[in-house]
Amino acid sequence: MKQLFIFILLVFVTSISVHANTQNRSIYIVLSSGDAIYYDIAESLENTLKSTIASSPKINIITLESGTLDTIETEDLLIAIGAKAAQEVYRYQSSNTIIYSFVEQQLISKLNPAKLSKEWAAVTVNQPVKRLVSIAENLVKNNYKNKIIILLSKNNTKLKRDLANIQDLKKGRLETIEVESNDILAKVAEKSLFNAAALISTDEEAIWSGSNAKWLLREAYSYQVPVVGNSKRFLKAGALISVYSSMEKISQTTSLLIGQWVDNGLIINTGIHYVPSTIDINKNVAQALNYDENVLQTLKVDEQ
Repeated sequence: MKQLFIFILLVFVTSISVHANTQNRSIYIVLSSGDAIYYDIAESLENTLKSTIASSPKINIITLESGTLDTIETEDLLIAIGAKAAQEVYRYQSSNTIIYSFVEQQLISKLNPAKLSKEWAAVTVNQPVKRLVSIAENLVKNNYKNKIIILLSKNNTKLKRDLANIQDLKKGRLETIEVESNDILAKVAEKSLFNAAALISTDEEAIWSGSNAKWLLREAYSYQVPVVGNSKRFLKAGALISVYSSMEKISQTTSLLIGQWVDNGLIINTGIHYVPSTIDINKNVAQALNYDENVLQTLKVDEQ
């Protein structure tokens, strides 16, 4: 009984000690620039923390131009918002715990923060390709038009690995098309679009940006092939469905990680975090391609 009492006392004292130590620390939200969008994100995080945590540590919102990184204490929490802030905070390379938020997964993989001595977490704007495929499966109408097409560069090993991990589809089949840097993408895709059920856009900027994206969307539409977009911008450009990470859900996930640090003195769920999906439907495209909008609204992403 005495040993049990001592154990409970130690746990209680440790809990008080961690809480007290955290209260002596500060939170620094580092913005990539002074643009209004970054301040909106920071203020949203700040308001969420103040409303959910009874005694939140001091919260400082700074930009890269302010030059205050050198004044941050080694036990403070750093939250980098956006790519530029992520790169600069990473170069800072102190013993701080770091949360990277509103960043591309590719950037985090390139920085490789796992080699830092302290724990870290990243909340990305990306959706795993598996989620896009799970939605595209529902667009397969028959055995003739049953291919789900994904274009990728030959050197995109990350996407190749992710696609290789996708198990056999319940409906249709996955077809990947590797492209060279000098290929005309619309012509490369044309060979497969005539009997395709869906075309998926990915995070690969070399393929899905600028005129390339416009040509691919136009070519897909001419063959009556719906496009599953991986960001909200594709919805306006002509995609049937967009599966993306909303600002609200990225902020929520970031706030939960900050809460872990405040409550425990460390981040429990480290590594890369993909936020729950948000789905939007282009009503005009749905009507033009003869898809039932009400049915599309009921689709659920496989987030396993």
